[in-house]
Amino acid sequence: MAADPYKYFRIEAAELVEGLGKGILDLEKTGSAETVGRLLRLAHTLKGAARVVRQPQIADHAHAIEDQLAPYRERGQPVPADVIARLLALVDAIGDGVTALTEPASAAAPASAPVEELARGVRADSHDLDTLLDAAVEANARLGALAATSRDLEVARRLAESLLDRLQSDERRDLAEQLRDQLAGTERRLRTDLEHATRELDEVRAAAEQLRLVPAASLFTSLERTARDVAQSLG
Repeated sequence: MAADPYKYFRIEAAELVEGLGKGILDLEKTGSAETVGRLLRLAHTLKGAARVVRQPQIADHAHAIEDQLAPYRERGQPVPADVIARLLALVDAIGDGVTALTEPASAAAPASAPVEELARGVRADSHDLDTLLDAAVEANARLGALAATSRDLEVARRLAESLLDRLQSDERRDLAEQLRDQLAGTERRLRTDLEHATRELDEVRAAAEQLRLVPAASLFTSLERTARDVAQSLG
């Protein structure tokens, strides 16, 4: 398997993009010089990290954020709406660039999804995830019981084959052959279904475990951004 040159950059960049997005929304409300300073530090860190992994476009966008913020470093006054819009557009472009490193074959998501789409994307809470994991464990136990049934069928098929070897009458042999074939077919179908169910269950369990690692703060920032964009579009 080829080495992933962006493994750690993606993690760091995602955190920096999250911090930039939240900070810009805060800046729009307060115009705080302290917030400007924090955003400049985040942008500078992201620019350096992008250059290390040879992602000049991401680095250029981060540098552009610095250029937009620099005049407001000491002012401590509201930042104009057009500057906020440019800053958010740059953050979106950086986010798209980072996402492209993660999933190069997928199309970049739009900067601001409709509220209903975002709501569908919100992760389940901890209780729901625990319930899902418990159900996966229970289903896994039931699959174990089915696997035992599959083994019993295999034993029955072998007994039918043994019986077939001992029968002399053609009519009896025909019946034994039918029994053997029926058991063999049932065993194959059950084994195939078990393999499919086990793979799907493993995927569900892995997905549920991954969902538990999603920081809640990132969801609130996305919701705040969506609410802002909707309000802007409505005037």
